[in-house]
Amino acid sequence: MRMGQLERSRPRSSCAALWTLLVLGGAATACAEQPPPNTAAEVATPGTTAASVDEEKGEAADEVRSFHRHHHIGFIGFVLESIPSLGVPPEREASVEKIRQDIGARFSPAYQAEAALLNAVADGVAAGKIDAARAEAATAKIGEISTQMDDATNDALNQLHAVLAPPERDALVLKVQAHFMIWYRANADAAKQPDQEQEGGHIRYFVGALGLSPDQVEKIDAAFTGSMKAYYQAKGMFPMKDAKDHLDAFSKAFPADPFDAKSLTTADKANSAVTTWGAVRMERFYETMLPVLTPDQRTKLAALLREQANRLTKR
Repeated sequence: MRMGQLERSRPRSSCAALWTLLVLGGAATACAEQPPPNTAAEVATPGTTAASVDEEKGEAADEVRSFHRHHHIGFIGFVLESIPSLGVPPEREASVEKIRQDIGARFSPAYQAEAALLNAVADGVAAGKIDAARAEAATAKIGEISTQMDDATNDALNQLHAVLAPPERDALVLKVQAHFMIWYRANADAAKQPDQEQEGGHIRYFVGALGLSPDQVEKIDAAFTGSMKAYYQAKGMFPMKDAKDHLDAFSKAFPADPFDAKSLTTADKANSAVTTWGAVRMERFYETMLPVLTPDQRTKLAALLREQANRLTKR
């Protein structure tokens, strides 16, 4: 979602691929009759059914990708974002919504950690130089908090499992898989990195929000692509195995009876991998923008970042 749209309603689309599981309500359980992909590799590898999600165009697709570039929520966060579109029958809506609110309330430390990073970046943008040590500490805190979220929400996830019917459990699994696939393509797929922020990305958004010129767009795109290439060379690629192990474990365990969220011992490494990587990528994106922006554009960008941080602290 755009910087000013992160808290707005979910996007909408048609029931044609896994994409629809993120954007439809009642139709989601119908789609859930299809068996979920067996592994995260099936979700994230081009050429599979789920890969068609990446080809979706338009505002709805752009908003979900943008959401995952600016929210570092991990796998339980993917669950939280998936619940509203499960399309449960009216007699169970209140129970499911209560569980969703409970999970959301327990997410407060994660939101606060995100806000701290956004404020660190905003201060750096305003000053013309991001404090690397402060940003690194804020990113580390996001990763640390993410490993606590599964323990904090295990009971609520067990309650959700108990309330959902089998087709709805399958639908939730598919939605989580789709959220991860979209997150991966938006943040960690090196093959998609060149020009990743151009069409449907934040560079194009900032053309309007900050008044970027074509020359600025070209320079930011080249700088960011080079920055991420350097990061891959220095730090390695995204630790896909950590994410895949947890996604596989969740995809197998959640539809089944009995289910106990505490048995998913893969959660900590997966959550830390996703949240830390996403936070690093976001900070590097804004860092590469700085030399190209005018003082007025930096002021506007800092205000947008602080606005988003403020929304997070109030969630």
